[in-house]
Amino acid sequence: MEEGTGAPLLENVVPILAGAIQEPLQADKLKDNLAQYKTPANCEFLVPPRVNPEIWRNLRHTTKARVVAFQHAQTRLGKSLTAIGRLIDTVLAAKKKPGSLKLEDILNLTFDAFSLEAGAFQELNTRRKHIRPELSRQ
Repeated sequence: MEEGTGAPLLENVVPILAGAIQEPLQADKLKDNLAQYKTPANCEFLVPPRVNPEIWRNLRHTTKARVVAFQHAQTRLGKSLTAIGRLIDTVLAAKKKPGSLKLEDILNLTFDAFSLEAGAFQELNTRRKHIRPELSRQ
């Protein structure tokens, strides 16, 4: 799937993005980020679906391991989407109450969402490499 390229990013942004994609988030920081973004009460669709226990019991160990790995990536994506939802919520609230928008809040939500998204990206890349090692580019 060839998509071409877009306008370049600012030079000081590229190392931030590259670092987040190439270096996994530290376990304690990841745990904090995951705990910080609880699923909103009206967004249950952001929680990865669980496998029916009757089906789970009959799955092979390798299949269970794959399912768990994909659930971890889905959890990170769900938390990332929650942070993005909070960001949208913050901006929309500021439209109603001008002057209430804090740049630091927006940056924190944006960086948290990005780091969670980058972690999911890493996990999915790892899963792809395990499924078909020849798919990975070196």
